[in-house]
Amino acid sequence: MTTFDAKSLKRRDFLRQAGLVIVVPAALGTLVGCGDDEGDTADGPSFVAISQGSNHTHLVNVTCAALAAGVTASFSSTVDDGHLHVVSLTSDDFATLASGGTVNVTTFDLHVHTWSISAGSSCA
Repeated sequence: MTTFDAKSLKRRDFLRQAGLVIVVPAALGTLVGCGDDEGDTADGPSFVAISQGSNHTHLVNVTCAALAAGVTASFSSTVDDGHLHVVSLTSDDFATLASGGTVNVTTFDLHVHTWSISAGSSCA
C-alpha cells in the first residue's frame, strides 16, 4: 500500500492518491473542490471542478481572478488518457458562480464530459 503525507500534497494530488474521485456512469460524474490551496495556479487561487467519464478523469482549475473579472473565459483541463478538454464559461456563468450558484457545462471535444462547477467560498 502506498503511503503519502496529505499535508504536503496539493488537493488534486491528494484526491487522486486517496481514491476520492467519485465513480459514476460515463460522462456524468463531477466533484467540486474548494480552492483553499494558496496559489493553486500560476494565476493565483482557484477552485477545481472534476469530471469523470469514459473511464478517465479530468480536473479544471478556474481562477478566482477570472471569477472577479466576470468575462467569458476558457480553461484547459488536465490531460488524462492522452487528451484534455476545454471548459468555457460565459459572463452569465461567472455571475451565477459569484452569487453562490452552480453552473453545469458540457464539453463535446472527443467525447462528452459534464462539469458541475461551484466556487463555494473559495474566492471569498
